[in-house]
Amino acid sequence: MLKATRSHVLLFIASTSFLALPLVRDVKAQPAQAVPGGIVRDAAGWMHLSAMAEPAPIALGAFSRWGMWDSPPLKLQQSFEAARVRYRDQLPVGTRRFVAVRAGADGRHWSEWEWDVSDGRVVMFDGEQRWIQHRVVLLGSAGRSPAVSAITIVPEAARTTKQAAGRTAELLAPTYRLRVTRQGMAGRRTANGYVIKPNDFFVSLPSWTVLSSRDGSEYMVRLSANGKSVDVRVADVGPWNRQDNFWDTDRARYTDLPVGWPQDHAAFYENHNGRRAEKGWVRYPSAVDVADGAYRALGLRGSQATVNVTFLWLGKDPGPNPQPLNDHPSQRPKTPVYVEPELPAVVEAQMGETPPFSAGIMEPPAHDDVTLTPTEP
Repeated sequence: MLKATRSHVLLFIASTSFLALPLVRDVKAQPAQAVPGGIVRDAAGWMHLSAMAEPAPIALGAFSRWGMWDSPPLKLQQSFEAARVRYRDQLPVGTRRFVAVRAGADGRHWSEWEWDVSDGRVVMFDGEQRWIQHRVVLLGSAGRSPAVSAITIVPEAARTTKQAAGRTAELLAPTYRLRVTRQGMAGRRTANGYVIKPNDFFVSLPSWTVLSSRDGSEYMVRLSANGKSVDVRVADVGPWNRQDNFWDTDRARYTDLPVGWPQDHAAFYENHNGRRAEKGWVRYPSAVDVADGAYRALGLRGSQATVNVTFLWLGKDPGPNPQPLNDHPSQRPKTPVYVEPELPAVVEAQMGETPPFSAGIMEPPAHDDVTLTPTEP
């Protein structure tokens, strides 16, 4: 079994005080063998692609080998609002690597992934956190593999805050009326390595920041149409874009567009960016790919449809068939609504314990969960 190791570092908090907090490192060394996820770690401590790693999913490009590994979530002894990420890497020509980090206050509800974090970067989180996790994605060819080693995540005192100052109200999970497409592709792999089944239930969204773990449901949306609603997990990235987290107030790209307005919709309806998205000329608008089972459960026909999409991880559940913030996919949406929060139930967990499971949300995996942690055959 490959498990996370823990040590301690001294974190400078003020000019005269220090606080000892756990340090997160990558998995323990094992002989290079094929494992679920396509990533192994050799005796020298480098994580790289297994010789038997599979071709990359479509969303990751034309690489003949790929692998993705999510570290076990770790609860820290003290809360934090920022973390510095350090690692070493080797990138032969024609290979790529991505390191991502996310945090959570209770081990069940997670921030979005901070994607493609560079060595030495300080990642800011929204408010105080207690749990931390990292993700490694490697892409290579038949004869070449990138490598990553000595992944270290050090909690730090926040320099600024992503949270709006003085805000006490809770965001009502926003709903937008969007054009969507039926995904199909049974038998192919999604961006997180999941193999698509006939009549499956999941969606693709155009950002790596909300890609759930292979068998997890950390990020969920509610699809509503024809008086019906169905909740499904985010398991793929697409269709038109890969870096358009249009649901976030601090969207990574296309900051000239309002929150909730997908870039591909703006391209199609308003000629944004010369009617081009990351994948080229926008022939039709589609901000979400919907797996066949969910598509049919809503009574949708054909390959394109209009659906209300609620981003459930962003706030308070609005209930089934919520009112969208725009009346038509061609219209720019209104500003998301804030509501006064209810007092939450407090769940206490000791280091290494798993908080109670909440339906639709992934609980922190045990260290022997082979879907998330590489294990020996």
